[in-house]
Amino acid sequence: MAKKASPTAQRIIEAATQRFLTDGYDGTNLEDVASDSGVTKPTVYSHFGSKQALLIAITEAHVSDRASVVSSALATTGNTHEDLKKFASVFLQRLQSEEAQCWHHLALSQAREHPEVGKAIFASGPARVLGAVTEYIKNETKAGRLTCKSPDVAAEQFLGMLIGLNSIRTMTGEPLPSKAKQQRACKEVVKTFMAAFAKESQ
Repeated sequence: MAKKASPTAQRIIEAATQRFLTDGYDGTNLEDVASDSGVTKPTVYSHFGSKQALLIAITEAHVSDRASVVSSALATTGNTHEDLKKFASVFLQRLQSEEAQCWHHLALSQAREHPEVGKAIFASGPARVLGAVTEYIKNETKAGRLTCKSPDVAAEQFLGMLIGLNSIRTMTGEPLPSKAKQQRACKEVVKTFMAAFAKESQ
């Protein structure tokens, strides 16, 4: 599929997104998707080929968009501590949004039957964010503000601290932390990261 979807394909993607997130993969009927998007079922197939391919297409489109927003929040200003705090806040806010939780549940529900869906979600979202954080740490190390020999490992550790037990909370139905607790967590995570990697106090 082209990077920029045609108007018809975009309508199908938008309709299918709502159906998949609301009804799940098994509960989504392509006839309903076609009706919602104002096209016929054969038109859906002509654009995407299969229900599975359609799910992967909407995954790549929407997860990629969210990853772009999160990654763009990490900009170098010369103050690593403040950069990471800003990024951490946006990252957690997006991660704990209702839409993100729906995508998380969808990925988990399809991981065994359709592993390619989970792979698409990871490649379009988490992998891109991890890459952006890794690149930021590399650049801050080159600039002399951080001392990090393995930026990829440090980036994964940083994101892991931010996520914490929230994935487990989501899977077990436990409530996620309040916004106030999120902000406190962000500050503590950045403080811990800077204590480990900052070249000098910032």
